[in-house]
Amino acid sequence: MIVLGIDPGFASIGWALVDTSAGRLLDLGVIRTKPGAARRKCDDNVTRCEEIASGLSELMSDHVVGYVGGRVGLVACEAQSWTRNAGSDRGVAMAWGVISTLAWLHRAPLVQITPQTVKHTLTGKRSASKTEIQTEVGARLEGFAELLGGIRAKGQREHASDAAAVALASLKTDIGRVALRASGRN
Repeated sequence: MIVLGIDPGFASIGWALVDTSAGRLLDLGVIRTKPGAARRKCDDNVTRCEEIASGLSELMSDHVVGYVGGRVGLVACEAQSWTRNAGSDRGVAMAWGVISTLAWLHRAPLVQITPQTVKHTLTGKRSASKTEIQTEVGARLEGFAELLGGIRAKGQREHASDAAAVALASLKTDIGRVALRASGRN
């Protein structure tokens, strides 16, 4: 089964495609959207949501990243948290609307996982550092270090890395276990 892990945001959405049967990372990256200076705010939001939808739809297509016969069997997202910045919260909420709609359209179950649950699931600690998480993901996923090394910007590496961690942690959730059983990969 292929799990699409997502670190949601509005300006940057980290993503990772994990082949659970082989224990390897197929690909990872970041979908970036930028505000348009020449557009009204409401039009800009629609355009940016369309960019997110286009990028995620491509990842969820029937032939995922050249993986013949591949289909996303589970979408795993870091749970939305509320900050003190209403503008950021609105942007992430719009991204979540796109993510949940696409999961539904592609008939892929969607699971939300808190950052603390991801950390605890992977390291046994609820306050693990980014480095500890990346080390654990690298130990569990073939190809992680090479693909992550291909991303230059530190912030983008962190978003992509978080998405891979969420994908791995999702397999320990009830929905993740059901999706694995349904795919015949328990």
